[in-house]
Amino acid sequence: MPVMETSAAVEVAVRAPDAFAFVADATNNPRWQKGMVDCTWLADEPPIGVGSRYRQHARFMGRDVRSIFEVTEYVDGQVIAARTLRVDEGGVAGGFPITFRRSVEPVGEGRCRVRTVVTGEPGRFFGLAAGPLAWMVRRSIRADYRRLVGVLES
Repeated sequence: MPVMETSAAVEVAVRAPDAFAFVADATNNPRWQKGMVDCTWLADEPPIGVGSRYRQHARFMGRDVRSIFEVTEYVDGQVIAARTLRVDEGGVAGGFPITFRRSVEPVGEGRCRVRTVVTGEPGRFFGLAAGPLAWMVRRSIRADYRRLVGVLES
């Protein structure tokens, strides 16, 4: 299966620590990511760190996609990265492998840049339309990051 990778970056008129606290907390995802139904930390999260896990329920292309994500990199105030878990790791069937890495950096007084790189393997169902799917994913992620600016600056 082909691997898809896309990225997005936006500047936001909020302090970097505030933006990071928001984007690092998965429970905020439904507020700015279209199609996101619910995100819930497992166990007693936060505080968030490497090994933290959350359950995600999204709707994509008319399908329910449920996943368990595990944080793989965490630098407080700067970087959070996570990946979906395979079924044999405690994940759930039906999604496709995805990783993301979000970073936040100050760019001036009261401003920051939020960046993301998302990599995924679409699997059999979604892989049938790999070209159009990659375009849709890129478009969706970039729209999500424009929405993020509106949420953070409101």
